[in-house]
Amino acid sequence: MQKIYYVVTVIFFLIFIAPVRSETLHFDSNLMAANGITSAQLDNALNQHVMPERETESDIYINGKYILSGRVFSVKNAAVYSQDIKSKAGIKALAWSPYKARNGSKYFYLDKQIQAKFDRANNTLRLLVPVKYLINPEGKQRLSGGNGAFINYNTYAYRFSGGETSLNSINTDYEAGINMKNTIIRSHGYYSSFSNRNARTAVNTIRDGYIERDYQNVRVRAGRTIVSDGGFGTGYIDGAIISSANGNATAFVNFNYEAAETLTVEFWQNNLLLWKQIIQKGHAELRNIPVAGFSDDVRVLVKRDGQIVDSRIISRAQITSDQDGNAGYYAFTGRTVSGSRSTVSGAGFSRTLNSIFAPSVAMVTASGYRGLTVSNTAFEKDFRFRSSLTSVQNEKNQKGLSLDVSGSYKNTSLNFSRNSRHFSYIDQARLGNYNAQRSSIGLTQTQQFSYGVTGSISLTHYRFYDAPGFNSLSGSLNLPVGKASLGVGVSYMSLSPGQTQKDKISLNLFLSLPLSFNKHSANWRSQYYTYGNRARLSNSLSAPVSKNYTVTASQMRTSGAGRSESYSLDNAVITPYTTADVSLSQGRDAGGVSQTTAAYLSGAVAISKEGVIFSPNRIGNTWAVVDTGVHHYLDVASLQSSAVTNHDGKAIITPVAEGRNDFIRVSPEGLPSGVIIKNNVRDFSAVRGSVPFFKFGIADNRSMLLKWSHKPSDIHQSDLFYDGSGKLIARFIDKDILLIDEKDIGKLESEGMSSPTHLNMQCKLSSRRLNQQESIKNVIFNCHAS
Repeated sequence: MQKIYYVVTVIFFLIFIAPVRSETLHFDSNLMAANGITSAQLDNALNQHVMPERETESDIYINGKYILSGRVFSVKNAAVYSQDIKSKAGIKALAWSPYKARNGSKYFYLDKQIQAKFDRANNTLRLLVPVKYLINPEGKQRLSGGNGAFINYNTYAYRFSGGETSLNSINTDYEAGINMKNTIIRSHGYYSSFSNRNARTAVNTIRDGYIERDYQNVRVRAGRTIVSDGGFGTGYIDGAIISSANGNATAFVNFNYEAAETLTVEFWQNNLLLWKQIIQKGHAELRNIPVAGFSDDVRVLVKRDGQIVDSRIISRAQITSDQDGNAGYYAFTGRTVSGSRSTVSGAGFSRTLNSIFAPSVAMVTASGYRGLTVSNTAFEKDFRFRSSLTSVQNEKNQKGLSLDVSGSYKNTSLNFSRNSRHFSYIDQARLGNYNAQRSSIGLTQTQQFSYGVTGSISLTHYRFYDAPGFNSLSGSLNLPVGKASLGVGVSYMSLSPGQTQKDKISLNLFLSLPLSFNKHSANWRSQYYTYGNRARLSNSLSAPVSKNYTVTASQMRTSGAGRSESYSLDNAVITPYTTADVSLSQGRDAGGVSQTTAAYLSGAVAISKEGVIFSPNRIGNTWAVVDTGVHHYLDVASLQSSAVTNHDGKAIITPVAEGRNDFIRVSPEGLPSGVIIKNNVRDFSAVRGSVPFFKFGIADNRSMLLKWSHKPSDIHQSDLFYDGSGKLIARFIDKDILLIDEKDIGKLESEGMSSPTHLNMQCKLSSRRLNQQESIKNVIFNCHAS
């Protein structure tokens, strides 16, 4: 009883009397030692909000957002900051004043208008910074610079044996890249080797190599590179390009979605994945998503853990060239890589002035070749009209014209094109080649009906200068049948000389059926395709063995001309280091029985100041290096991407949003027992070409993570929870995840906890045995009015 009295007396002095009389108070050191109170704890209690005069590693927040960690100290109650903090905090230079050098390092003060509040309890420094002093008005860290190198690879190798034939082949697409202080250096190449019993050959081709950098709103690229020239067929050049920093993308879509949880959204066009982004729970509004062009619909897939949960169609009529009214321009000069190696120069400019006037112009000049294109796009609610006229004078001094006109209303589009006899692209006339198509006119409609049914129909008439014209009619229908998905596609083409009646029509049927066996799932796919004298039927069954490993067994039979049958077993796995696929197949045709073994690998290897890091994903122009500080496999996510760390806790996040708000989040799930990551979410924006580095701090203690299941809706992530004596006992560190001290479990069960924002509510931990094997333990709190 006497001991409790002493403890209460000390706490009373620490909280109420010490802040007023700290200079004159003296405490019995023996009494403090007997009750486990150290001099450091006493000093921190007496001066909780006083920054130490010694250098201290602190977590720095600006206007409530964590920005970075760095070393600070105080001089006469004024905070002093290191050079590293000054360069990364995102506060303008006019707010900083120099302090004298110390141990060869530079230090700085902040303007007195910036309020600083230090807390020794968790070593945090919270700054209230007026907007006029912020480089980024939203207060998020704007990251620039950083160095790193990488190699992206995409390798396919196979071995075929059948009868007396045996062959091996390896094919690799690769990209070597260096990022150096926002400068981008890239080179793309292709390696292929082939061997059989009699011969062996190998080819290595480097397609391009260039250096690129943004200067404010201007992008400069030099080297061997492909150019977007407005449609004259220049291709690759050895030269230089100057363009607007928003790039050469001319087609964009917008997409809104109401998400009940965290999901991944993918944008596909013409069977190519163009954009991938993670959306959070709530209303998602995605703007200015770049797509390949105006001629094909865009399919949007919404996925949860890799499985499609929803799909949408953005018709080609909804694709826009308007990107917030930004002007786009480019100019290039150099020598063509193919053909005559002639000198070539070109330029282009586009600008959206209003809804009915968005003009663009492009021109090119080469040895004996001249070209000019003028176009305009008009938008009015659901109506879009685009016209383009191209005039050329080729190397034989022949003049040609090309006209393209397209109009769209809601989900219906009409297209017309016409080429004159001598219209040609660069170097075509030298070889005696001209554009063979005389004209085409097409009508397309895409419709999304209720219950997830989508359909499209397209009719096109073609005319040629040196061949008979023909008509093409195609239609498709996709409809859900229960949990299954059924697709039908039919194409009709009018007869050309030498064709039979069977060559008129092709038919494609597709069925996808999800299956469930107890707690296991699988997916059955069937496809039937017929054209002319040939038909093909394929069936496959895919089953996920784990989250990242899928096994697929398939069978394909071809009838008619070239009769054959094959069986295959495919193993696909995604690891933190690479994406791999190994397949074994056996086939039978007129030549006998054959076997094929194939392997596919793709991913990237990056080198930076954090060492060598492997990634299963391709690295883009702007990428980030994450060091969680935990030697463990952990999930890391950003706005557009996600990854699992290597064994050393490091990962590459790519792509990183360029010039827009992004975040890095390390999931607390999977952490070793007693380890937590401080500030596991970092908000930032990155300059194009930069390599941001994120190093997370860990705290190793006897803390526990509890996931609050069925949390009341009026309790928020910002709430703090205290016990009956006023001690902080629990706080949220992530979505529904509480951090507590292991020794407080009994108190939470018997006494409960309350929050100052809900004074009349008491929440007690439901008494049940916790699963000690879970790193984050699922629990229920019973809350009632006190």
